[in-house]
Amino acid sequence: MYQMILHHNYRLGQAVDLSGANQHGFVTGTDFEADGFAVGSGALVFKQASARVRIPKRGIWDSLFALKIEVWVRVDALGARRNLVEGDNSFAFAIDNQGFLWGTFHAPEVSGGPLVWHGASSQNNSPDGLSQKVPLNTWVKLSFIHDGYASLRLYIDDKLVAANYNLIAGVPPVGSAGVHIGNWTLSDQYTFDGQIDEVKIYRYDPDEAYMQFFCRNLDKQSAPCWQHLFGALEELHGQQQLDAFIKCIAYLQVEIIRAVRSKGEMAIAENEKLTAKYRELWCEGNIDSAQMRAWQEEWLRWLKGVIGTDEWTRFERRFEECLMSTGMLDVFTKYVDVAKCDPSFVGYIKSFIDVYNVKGA
Repeated sequence: MYQMILHHNYRLGQAVDLSGANQHGFVTGTDFEADGFAVGSGALVFKQASARVRIPKRGIWDSLFALKIEVWVRVDALGARRNLVEGDNSFAFAIDNQGFLWGTFHAPEVSGGPLVWHGASSQNNSPDGLSQKVPLNTWVKLSFIHDGYASLRLYIDDKLVAANYNLIAGVPPVGSAGVHIGNWTLSDQYTFDGQIDEVKIYRYDPDEAYMQFFCRNLDKQSAPCWQHLFGALEELHGQQQLDAFIKCIAYLQVEIIRAVRSKGEMAIAENEKLTAKYRELWCEGNIDSAQMRAWQEEWLRWLKGVIGTDEWTRFERRFEECLMSTGMLDVFTKYVDVAKCDPSFVGYIKSFIDVYNVKGA
């Protein structure tokens, strides 16, 4: 789900990006410590008001949606907000003046509402009701995970300390001031006090769906078949209608994932377990097998139990509308070339239609 877009370790006192995404930073006002959370790992020391690592705004920050941040830090003192990482007018990850961890992002809090900063904190959104602070004078790993759908979760040393499962928007693009580590984006304010050793940042992987679809070991006949199919879809329905179908399904998928993830940790964990099994079956090529059909039936029973039958019925109607309004159902179930060169996929679609009782098939 996530794609690493930044990895700094400051081993040489410089902000060299190791992720391959070319997100090198400019270091200002910091000192260097040879030993960070490990001997020889290196760390930047933040004491001056101007201390920061600035990553200029580049195109990769325009499409975040989901966002994951991991930071190794040693906090020396509180008394003021201590910024960890902030993206201009997009997201902020920090420690407040009392030592509570919080993460926010700039998006609507309610449907149709204005853009506001909202998120979660380890003071007010603790999953067990016990507020937890970031420890001082010791190395600690702090994490911010926004799934892009419904939840924002914060961790201290991999322990969940804050969670908000009622989000309705993903993380927006970063503004022109870029991303700043250890300080605010607009001025020398909220400066971190202590040491930062390593920073990793991930966004939603835009190639995940494509890689998932083609992880099957397609033979020499099947792969060209799909290229021909996509060309035929454009010819039969027009690019505009094809785009409308993809957009319709994408919106519906987001709504279903959001409905599941809004139910909390148990639902998230079970869904990830079921999803992993689906990916295993798909990538092994068992897409029209008895195991895949059994998985579809199991997932449907589980989903109805989690979100409720009425909500599932609404999604069913939406899915049928996506298929029927664009005429895609006939193509995926009856298109001759696919049946000849990728019969497993046709079997998968027929099983899908049967299990999910798609009308009009």
